[in-house]
Amino acid sequence: MALEVAVGFSLAGRRALVCTKSVGMNVMVDTLMTVNLTPLPAGLVILLGDDPGAYGSQNDQDSRMLADLLELPMLEPRDARQGVELMGAAFAASEESGLPVVLRITRSYEQLPAPAELAPPGQWNVPVSDPLRERLRYFPYPGNAVEKHRDLHRRLALAGAWSDSPALNPTVADAGSEPLGVIAVGVCATKLADVAPQGVEILQLATLFPAPERVMTAFLARHRRVLVLEETEPFVEQRAAAAAHRAGLATTICGKLTGHVEAVGELYRWQICDALGRFAGDDGGGDGNGVAIGRPFAAAGEAAERPQRRSYCQDCPFDEAMDAVEQALAPRSPRPWLVADPGCLAGQAERLDAKFALGSAVAVAAGMASAGHPAVAMFGDSSFFHTALPALCNAVAQQARVTLVVLDNHGAVTTGGQPHPALAIAQVATACGARAAHTVDVAGLPAALDAALDGAGVQVVIVDMPCEHSDGYSDEA
Repeated sequence: MALEVAVGFSLAGRRALVCTKSVGMNVMVDTLMTVNLTPLPAGLVILLGDDPGAYGSQNDQDSRMLADLLELPMLEPRDARQGVELMGAAFAASEESGLPVVLRITRSYEQLPAPAELAPPGQWNVPVSDPLRERLRYFPYPGNAVEKHRDLHRRLALAGAWSDSPALNPTVADAGSEPLGVIAVGVCATKLADVAPQGVEILQLATLFPAPERVMTAFLARHRRVLVLEETEPFVEQRAAAAAHRAGLATTICGKLTGHVEAVGELYRWQICDALGRFAGDDGGGDGNGVAIGRPFAAAGEAAERPQRRSYCQDCPFDEAMDAVEQALAPRSPRPWLVADPGCLAGQAERLDAKFALGSAVAVAAGMASAGHPAVAMFGDSSFFHTALPALCNAVAQQARVTLVVLDNHGAVTTGGQPHPALAIAQVATACGARAAHTVDVAGLPAALDAALDGAGVQVVIVDMPCEHSDGYSDEA
């Protein structure tokens, strides 16, 4: 929904910024696959927070892999100073090409101490144009989809000419006579600088898609072998190899695919040290090339490198709720599965049977119930309003006999702290067709859940249990 609101801002001639994490980006894909076909009049930038290492996510996703599918420009700054610069550049590029531009950051980037001069308030969110009405401009359909796709490639070429810039992708040269080449992508360039290697020339890559072909080719042409440092998949490594092949270069590209760099998770500084050692050791050119590490890092210090995260889980009321759920389920045979949504319930992992994506618990539990095995879907109030309602309606339509437990902690806590509707959950659930919906406190949960499991159709139990970290709202009619 955030993306669609931002698209509306752009259509009205105002710049818009969408902030999301990796799994939120996944949800946006459907809309983005048509927005990319409709040239927007005002800049739209997506600030994408990836989570290499899965510190606060259920997967170790590299959202850069979506760039090819979405055909949208994507950037990755190395530090806060460049982040501010790229944000301004991204809005300008968006308005030149009519495309949304994705600015990718990671958790480690967000916690890097780096000075940056912020733009004056209101400098970027200025009216760009009046609403532009043009027949079928914002209406992709089978009759014009191919022609719009052709125009997308034309506009992407404009973005490619902008992204293929040495100013956005600077080179840091070592004083050595023939240094080894390293391409460091985004925040990996800052980590590499902390290692302070000598005997290398570094291409600090910030433009991911379209790939800066000329910049990469010129760099590759200067080296027999090049190491690629990036998080998490070999996204740039594959493009560097393709660029070398197209240019007829014999440059060997080393990285994740060759075993020189750790393949998954966050790339720590000690792993960069190890990768440089393997890379230099495999040189085999007989010219004495080597890499000297100015500041060595070791695996024993990995914990200090991991980004800090705020914990909301001390004295979490969900512990008491899970005790009550287990009390109700213990006598039943077969014991119903507990299927959860992400969020605060991640802290109850050992007591749950399955968890997938936000909004999936209801549909998965309904599927199990329809297949003959009892299941209970558990999720929070934020999930209820944001993603569970379509699955609830579908369960009603399919006449599934399934029980939903909504743990109402009065706000989105671990999934962003964003506000959500102050509506009566029980009334919304029954309006969607639930056979019954009751609000209880934790003490009343065992009896309410027991009755719901014996009831027909879709049964909803809402557990009122405010969290001290939520902004709170009133769940009154």
